[in-house]
Amino acid sequence: MAWQVELLETAKAALGRQPADIRVSFSRIAAMIETHCLTRMREPHVKHLKGPL
Repeated sequence: MAWQVELLETAKAALGRQPADIRVSFSRIAAMIETHCLTRMREPHVKHLKGPL
């Protein structure tokens, strides 16, 4: 199953206000999610939630 990372417009705007290094880091992690799938990602890139938010 292929993953596709999509951002809401408010998230895009918030990400656009971040420094360049943060935007590049986010883009790299999003590309890794699309390539390897979210369930195979581990810390420090993603933190899986357990229980309610």
